[in-house]
Order: sequence, then structure tokens, then C-alpha cells
Amino acid sequence: MLTEPGQATLMLPLLCFPQVLFSGAFVPVPRMTGAGEAISWAMTNRWAFEALGSGVGLESLWRTGASPLGPPLLDSYGDSFGHPASRGWLILAGFAVLFLAVTWAVLVRKCREGAARSRAGR
Repeated sequence: MLTEPGQATLMLPLLCFPQVLFSGAFVPVPRMTGAGEAISWAMTNRWAFEALGSGVGLESLWRTGASPLGPPLLDSYGDSFGHPASRGWLILAGFAVLFLAVTWAVLVRKCREGAARSRAGR
């Protein structure tokens, strides 16, 4: 268990690196291995990245734009940006609800343990 701020600081990269690596920004999700794609489903950055790309219309820009890089990018990213942006935001809202529920459950458990300890200490 993390008991000091220094320990939490050392753990921070372990939480951030997977978010960056599996978001689809460096390696498009369709180009990932099966394991990488499965891991990316649990990354909130993936859904924010895809929602932002969908919101600004990257897929249509790459398809109809004048840049010669559009078609290869569209091929690499596949349908990552072909869904409505609301899909990504809905998944992010689900993550927020999940994390709030887990936080609430942990706090309830800790409060009960603290109350039990204080009663036992009397």
C-alpha cells in the first residue's frame, strides 16, 4: 500500500504509460495486436482521442482532403474516427460512473473500519 507521497510519485508513470501507449495516438488501434486492442478498451484516453477525432471530422478530412497523407492515415486508423463523437463521450461517462462507484465503495469500507476501530478502542 502507498503510504508516502514519494511512493505515489514513483507509481504515476506506471498509470500514465499504458494510457499513452494504448490510446491509439502512436499506434492506431486497428494496427495493434489482439492483446493491445483488448487493453485499449480499458483506456480512457482511447475514447477521448477517438471522440475528439470524430468531433472534428478526421475521417472525412482524410478521405476528401487534398493532403497525400490522408488515404494512408485513413487506412491505418480504419474506422477509429468513423463513429459519432457521442459514443466516445458516453463510454467516458460510463468510466466516470464506474470510478465514482468504486471510490464510494472504498470510502464506505474505510469509514466502517475506522468506526469499528474507534468503538473497539473505547
